Amino acid sequence: MYLTPDTDPDRLSRLALPDRRSAENRRELERLANICTPRSVDVSVSFTEREASCRPADSGDDGDDGSRSGQRAGAKHRQRRGSSAGPLVTESYVIRLPTERIEQGRTDMHPRRWDRRVQVGLLFHELGHVLYSDLQRFGEWRSHIAPEWEELFRTVYNAAEDGVVEAQMAAEFDVGEDFVVLNDAFAQRELRRHRAYADLFDDGGETAGARSGADGERARETNARSGGSPLTPSTPGPTPGPGAPGAARPDGPPLEYTVKEALGIGLLDHGFGDSGRFEALLDPADERLAVRNDRHDVLAELRPAIGEYMDRMFAEPDGTRRVDLAAAFFRTVRPTLEPLPPAQLQAGQRRAGRPHDAIPVAITDPRPADRLPGLAVGQGEDGGRRSGDRTGRGTGPGREVLPGRLDRGTVRRAERSIRGDDASRALDDSDPLRQEAERLLELVRESEELDRVGIPEPEPGSGDRERWETAARDAQRLSAALETQLRRERRATRSGGHRVGSLDSRRVVDVRRGSSRVFERVERGPEKDYSCLLVLDRSGSMSGAVEAAEDATARLAVAMNGVGVDVSVLSVHQSLPWLELPFGGTPGDHVDRLLSGRVGGSTPLSAALTIARERVRTGRGHEPLVFVVTDGAPNDEERYGAVLDACNFPVFGVYIDEGDGAAPDHAEFFDRLVVTDPDAVGTTLTQLVRTLFRQG
Repeated sequence: MYLTPDTDPDRLSRLALPDRRSAENRRELERLANICTPRSVDVSVSFTEREASCRPADSGDDGDDGSRSGQRAGAKHRQRRGSSAGPLVTESYVIRLPTERIEQGRTDMHPRRWDRRVQVGLLFHELGHVLYSDLQRFGEWRSHIAPEWEELFRTVYNAAEDGVVEAQMAAEFDVGEDFVVLNDAFAQRELRRHRAYADLFDDGGETAGARSGADGERARETNARSGGSPLTPSTPGPTPGPGAPGAARPDGPPLEYTVKEALGIGLLDHGFGDSGRFEALLDPADERLAVRNDRHDVLAELRPAIGEYMDRMFAEPDGTRRVDLAAAFFRTVRPTLEPLPPAQLQAGQRRAGRPHDAIPVAITDPRPADRLPGLAVGQGEDGGRRSGDRTGRGTGPGREVLPGRLDRGTVRRAERSIRGDDASRALDDSDPLRQEAERLLELVRESEELDRVGIPEPEPGSGDRERWETAARDAQRLSAALETQLRRERRATRSGGHRVGSLDSRRVVDVRRGSSRVFERVERGPEKDYSCLLVLDRSGSMSGAVEAAEDATARLAVAMNGVGVDVSVLSVHQSLPWLELPFGGTPGDHVDRLLSGRVGGSTPLSAALTIARERVRTGRGHEPLVFVVTDGAPNDEERYGAVLDACNFPVFGVYIDEGDGAAPDHAEFFDRLVVTDPDAVGTTLTQLVRTLFRQG
């Protein structure tokens, strides 16, 4: 991406987050899952087009991303020690997450940020099943049910269990709002698809109505994408619920549901979040939602049993017993449903809004879900049951559904452990790269010396990961050394010769001479906070040394970031300055830029130093440092000298000399110049930084 005076600021949002299908995104979700589960549980993540599910890692399925499920995790009972003192990994699972675009419900987030939120929400939903659901027990019950009733039993169990695991996970982690927003989006998505389906048969005539199978499904999906759904307004913000006036097209036919579908909606609306659809289906006068053949009476008859079943599910911490409760509820409602025509016990031909995820697999020995709100159920004065608000019924996105969350912020802390202090950007509107791009755009528009600045757009999964891991390991040693030097610099010292303070026994004799300066004081060392900007030359002449220079730059960036120094990397490539690591960013997020190996063009160091002079002020530290790693002279030496004279901070040069003897002529371009060869550039840069820190 190029920043010019004419660049549209809205284009900068493309810099914020990796694509939902990227390998980098998959790895981050995978690590997040393993941070938030016990050490005995190992979770791998794979991507599919539409499915959200969890299964043992030895199931042998291939994901749509080409990875073999369980390839990383191994067999279910693989014996891998989690740490030197930790337990063995005895459970390994694969969580499959969808990569299809899921439309927003009533939010207006940037698409990539929304994609991230969807996948994080679904990840924690499936983690809830891994930890708290007994899906093997579910499979055993399902195998004893007649085939024509299997899908109904799956709905009865899965809809209720979804609400339970989401409530449990929301009580453990800070994902309650994510579940509310996600469930609302699924409900709105289902309504859009339903409206498109209804419109297809209402307005499409015999030709459209006769379509079926894949062609009919594609037509319905096209209708939905092209505005066939009037259920959600185009402007952001809260909208009426589906049971409220204006939620559906007033002049269109009602959206019709079978009894089975209405039963599933009723269970979901008694779970984590209420879409309002069940109440609308119960009302015969509602002109927007309807039960097929006006069988509202069946729902009214089942309503008490649904409420009691969900209360029991939310009051049962044992996942195995919850499956038994589902089987008991199924036996209770089956006599009411048996007289109905078979069509009432099936789902419509349209695609569902929620990913399909209840599959009978060998996930056993579930942990007790001991933070469910239903566990607080007690006896009221009238002897009836009472419980706290578990559903967030009637709420919109943004409300705290579970005010009793016990470990608020765990997910955010886990993401920070992956990405550093800026990990919260995944669910936040701030992003260091985007913020830095906005500042650069302002600079380009205001400066007469800059015509264009480049920012490489994210290429998740690119960059040499092995080189990066080596650089990160080497950075640990440098980081430890810098930390020691910073502590020494800030060490408190005692100074004598003061009129107040503690009496200095060595100066008592001076009292007889009439001196009052016989006291000493403890003085802390200078609390210097540094901002460091690294300029990397990627001109064509660097082709033989660029990898060594990249490794040295990456190692220094990681080390300085590790001791709290705000660090940024700017390069010169194709005769332009390029932003590779923004201030406030985490080096590990930008491997695709820092270790790209790209070279070409000349060396516009004057433009890079112009940017450095303005940008170094945006770092958190008050003591700016600028290092330039190059093998050549600036394109415009006179202009560069003028920019250097205007800098009120030191500019250090690391000159890579390949034996042509040109290095001595370049000392004038820096406040201090060190010369090295390509093989020793990393060591030289490290020694220079350590020397500067010692001088403090």
